[in-house]
Amino acid sequence: MTCNCFCIYFKYVLFYQNTVITVILSVLILHEKITVISIIGTVLILIGLVISQKN
Repeated sequence: MTCNCFCIYFKYVLFYQNTVITVILSVLILHEKITVISIIGTVLILIGLVISQKN
């Protein structure tokens, strides 16, 4: 894997994980309630990451 491909891969993984990290931190820091929609969204994002990284 060349450096350029790795950088693009790393950017996409961080971009999608950012949403998951935001949900987790909002619960821990701001004491937000976890809703069913946020759980479903988080699971869908993680499933999408796994599927997109399979080659």
